[in-house]
Amino acid sequence: MKKCILTWILAMVFFASKSQNMQPPIDSTTHKITYQNIIHLADKKDVLYDKGLNWFAIAFKSSNDVIQIKDKENGKIVGKYLLQPYEPKFGFVSATVTLLFKENKYKYIITDLNYQGSTVFSPWTLEEDPKPGKVGMTKWGQQKVKENTYIQIEKLIENLKIYMNSKNQESNF
Repeated sequence: MKKCILTWILAMVFFASKSQNMQPPIDSTTHKITYQNIIHLADKKDVLYDKGLNWFAIAFKSSNDVIQIKDKENGKIVGKYLLQPYEPKFGFVSATVTLLFKENKYKYIITDLNYQGSTVFSPWTLEEDPKPGKVGMTKWGQQKVKENTYIQIEKLIENLKIYMNSKNQESNF
């Protein structure tokens, strides 16, 4: 029993310290928060594109509302979506997800993270560290919005990687 409690306490301390130190990646050119990576896979460009399109359909409630650009010829899908970093009454964060496809690889880019505001709070970009009076939200609230957003983006990226690495389910039909 003591081991369980000690393990639980250590886990809580670890996760608390990790969330407090969570720093998003900043693009050196745009100075925006930008999650991006190139993933190499042994699939053709068209197959990767189709899988990316399917991932959008699975990952978001309505991919038609999210997807802004579908360009199979150039291997590009761009979507804009809202994520909920806290309770709905506290507003949403918008983000742009871009998937680029070439033979045997794809690249994801997630950027343009903007707090949309709510009936109580003003909008701000997540690169900002606005004064509480400017946006109506405490520093603690701003930090929670940022931390929860970064956690959700990391989960989204992990979900994308798992899906893109999976075997095509339709080929076994």
